[in-house]
Amino acid sequence: MAPGPDLGPAPAPDHDTAHATDHATDHADELADGLRALAADLAVETDRQAGLVGAFTDARPGVAIGSAPSLTDDVHDLVGLRRVGDLLAQGTVGPVS
Repeated sequence: MAPGPDLGPAPAPDHDTAHATDHATDHADELADGLRALAADLAVETDRQAGLVGAFTDARPGVAIGSAPSLTDDVHDLVGLRRVGDLLAQGTVGPVS
């Protein structure tokens, strides 16, 4: 295979390109920081909810409990409630030991 034409050195990025690159990097850093903060908040909330469930089940040992996976959509109507009911029916629901 024959070598391609010699195009010379790549041109230096102009000011606008460098500024756009810096802006994109700053935006990516802000996004990453936000995602880390969200993950930390979710971990705290998960621990808080686990404590609430523990307190509830300790106070009411005979009450049946169940769980369903998190949904990506808001549950705000009968269709959503039926979906949650179907998910609960598929899972393990029973009295707490």
